[in-house]
Amino acid sequence: MIDEALEIVKIAFARKTDKGGKPYIGHLLRVQKTVAENGGNEQQQTIALLHDIIEDTNFTKDDLLKIFPPEVVHAVEILTKKKGQDYSDYLSEIMTNEDAVFVKLADLKDNMDLTRLSVLTEKDIERVKKYHSAFRLLSSIYDFNPKL
Repeated sequence: MIDEALEIVKIAFARKTDKGGKPYIGHLLRVQKTVAENGGNEQQQTIALLHDIIEDTNFTKDDLLKIFPPEVVHAVEILTKKKGQDYSDYLSEIMTNEDAVFVKLADLKDNMDLTRLSVLTEKDIERVKKYHSAFRLLSSIYDFNPKL
């Protein structure tokens, strides 16, 4: 399942770059690695690789359901912030799914790494403050707290 997800994201994100101008696939691989290093199972690692695919590409929930189990697709769907969705409502939805929480913690950890940016703006600092608050909230909800 992980290999299949990796092949899909390599194609889906082939021309996309992150805020630092590097290939976006690097973010997905780092999130997956963090999940794996913290004891994440195959399902959680697959979700980590796919966590941005609905939000940032043309892939849909239905496309993913043709390939992956419903519980993987459900977590990916939860991790997809909908247009106009309030961030606190988004986090509340994530809190309903332990796999989504685990992956989101790894995602936030990577997104808070400012060393990947060559220039730091006020907008970057504000975004990290938001992510830091989200990380603290999500890591306090469940008994587990991955060593991220």
